[in-house]
Amino acid sequence: MHLHAVSKMLNIFAASGHQNYAKCARMYLQNMMELETEYPWVHTSFNEHGYHTVRRSDRFWAGLWTDLIIEQVLMGSLKSRGGLTRGRGMSESVRSTWIYSMHRCAGVHNAMCSLTNNRHLGNQNHVDLRPSRIARDVEDMNKLSNWLDEHDPFDESTPVLRNLANGKIADESLKIDCDQVEQVGENIHEPMDGVSIADVTIQRKNQARTLEWMNVGVKIDQHVQINSLVLFTRASLLLERQEKNTQLDSFAYEFAAEPPSLFKDGVMRKTAKAELRNVLLKRDLSSPKPVSDFTVVDGCAALHKSPWSTDKKYSELANGFVDFLVDKYKDSVLAVIFDGYSNANSTKIHEQKQRQGNKISPSILINENTPATLKREEFLKNTINKMKFIEMVIAQMNLRGIECHQAHGDADTLLVKTSLEKAAQENSTVVVASDDTDVLVMLLYHCHPGSKSLQKTIKAKQMSALLGRK
Repeated sequence: MHLHAVSKMLNIFAASGHQNYAKCARMYLQNMMELETEYPWVHTSFNEHGYHTVRRSDRFWAGLWTDLIIEQVLMGSLKSRGGLTRGRGMSESVRSTWIYSMHRCAGVHNAMCSLTNNRHLGNQNHVDLRPSRIARDVEDMNKLSNWLDEHDPFDESTPVLRNLANGKIADESLKIDCDQVEQVGENIHEPMDGVSIADVTIQRKNQARTLEWMNVGVKIDQHVQINSLVLFTRASLLLERQEKNTQLDSFAYEFAAEPPSLFKDGVMRKTAKAELRNVLLKRDLSSPKPVSDFTVVDGCAALHKSPWSTDKKYSELANGFVDFLVDKYKDSVLAVIFDGYSNANSTKIHEQKQRQGNKISPSILINENTPATLKREEFLKNTINKMKFIEMVIAQMNLRGIECHQAHGDADTLLVKTSLEKAAQENSTVVVASDDTDVLVMLLYHCHPGSKSLQKTIKAKQMSALLGRK
């Protein structure tokens, strides 16, 4: 049974990166398989007499391997009173004297115990049979059972590889294969056949990839963006050696996949829209907090302002977000607008890539019992996480009767449209709670002397009159 267990661990050792265990366990298993023919007396002692373990007492389950005996006895004596670490020093002469005299001291100790009949027997029951250990085992079993009830490992509704503790989902692009550890281990052990143990190396790229691979700091994309400036410089150096009549033909082709003035590394350059807002806010257009009939809130912007704690579950954070909006805008009727993340052709795609940057945020399988283990910024960088959390928030708002909408892409247009529809109602005042410059510009366009009052922390009508209209 012991050799069978070691053979089952070989692939796991190799796939998990334990090189010394993988190589030494393989050699140990080979030697033990030849034990019956090479050393029959040792094989007989192991199988018939049970001498493969060391027993220091007659208690049940007291057999230990020799390495554990060395750890308990030799290392324990070395670090206890009278040992080398208690003032004697660790020089070569001290170590030799201590090792060669220790067994003599043990004989003297046993002789004195027999003479005085003062032998320490201790509790003959195994430590795992004591009432305190049994009570602790029952308590731990109940904790594990309750944890598995909250984190169902057999949930067939989500057939993906995931972390039960924090809900992280395996990213297919990273080729996570920790569930195929047997096959990975076999592929590593196969080249070892007929090779000396000193020449065997296990490369990290061949090991099994666990969910920890998703915590890398840099994202490597399949499509490499060519630096157009470097390409142009290299082409210019090569063209210096060509004849003048062939240079024009070489420059007839594009040196960039996208216009460099608009794109950088495949992502649209971020505009300086905030400069317009900063210039306008220099004007004294501030007004006290208005009394409104309706408040139209940019939900995605509010997600970055609500309370967030990693000690709660995502369902509790969703409820807390709704409570945050209700408490902040308790004097008016709410209408919350969210961005959409399911449309691959949305104008919001480039903005989302800019916010994500080069860092990877793992996808989380979110349900009512999933604990929030990530910080807000890291969690919201992942589009899938944000989309699922918004779905949970919308479900909570529907239960409370709060009006909410989600756009197919960028919600700016839907937010302004909803605000104008609310303002068109008779004797209604609308407040737009958003920090997006695009929303401000669209509100200024639709704000005219005959419109209802639209406010965005500053008086939109007053700003419109200040800027003038064509």
